[in-house]
Amino acid sequence: MQGQLSWPDVPFPVQAPYEVKSDLSKVSTDAFSKRLVVIDQQRPLYRAEKLRVLGIPNLEAVQGVHNAPAECSAALNKVSTILRADGLVLEPFVRDNVGAQLNQLALQLQDDVVIMRLEGERFYPELMHVCFPTGWNPADKFAQTLASIHEHVADGKRLVQASANLTAAMINKGPFVRYVWTLAAGASAATAAQLSQHPLEKIYATQSQTIDQVYFRCERQITIPLPELNRSCFLIRVFVVPVVHAANTPERRNTLADALVSMSEATIQYKGLSYLIPPTLAWIKNKNKGTHD
Repeated sequence: MQGQLSWPDVPFPVQAPYEVKSDLSKVSTDAFSKRLVVIDQQRPLYRAEKLRVLGIPNLEAVQGVHNAPAECSAALNKVSTILRADGLVLEPFVRDNVGAQLNQLALQLQDDVVIMRLEGERFYPELMHVCFPTGWNPADKFAQTLASIHEHVADGKRLVQASANLTAAMINKGPFVRYVWTLAAGASAATAAQLSQHPLEKIYATQSQTIDQVYFRCERQITIPLPELNRSCFLIRVFVVPVVHAANTPERRNTLADALVSMSEATIQYKGLSYLIPPTLAWIKNKNKGTHD
């Protein structure tokens, strides 16, 4: 995404010490927004970037549309109805085809869209429209159980252990919100923000990383229950802004520094933060002293 000179407000769910949690909170208590879907001035840019990603077959953003059961169409229609009831203006579906419906819905949102299905004891992504993954390929997660998806997350033991409870909550309760954050490498903060971190596109940090090339990347994850269909909708809204924009108060900077310092080596390696933490901590130290960046 080019020409990014104006940055929106973003969630800042940073806590210290840093922990990988399975906690779900009700959307009605979310401090950032009580809405299921957050729309901001970058909506056209997100749509343009989704269209770009969809035009690259190797990025495998869409999964499950071939031979999708009728329940998938029912799930998408239900989600559309729920989002409209929450105040979002959406165009009605113009086709009965699951793939067309999924694409139409996802291109109207800044979120990625996943339909999760419970089949026996397996809870897995049945339908995916994921243009903005954070370092993973949607094809690798498709049809994998929730537990297996979390098995490789550093310090993610809690997530794996909570899989059964998460499954029940996502299908039968909510809507819920959960946040995940990290730091990401990028070009100059005045010119670019990378929404897609597919492994084939991800920008990797280098030893010469400067603070204006460090971004705060946050996922606002929403779960919408679809109990009558034995399914759940999982929305992933990615926010990417310069870390200097997100950590814009002394309190935020101190919390971010404490969280980064408390991360385990496993988490630092998993998230690729080795070259991003030093310039961030140096900037925080100088900024809080009142010196120039």
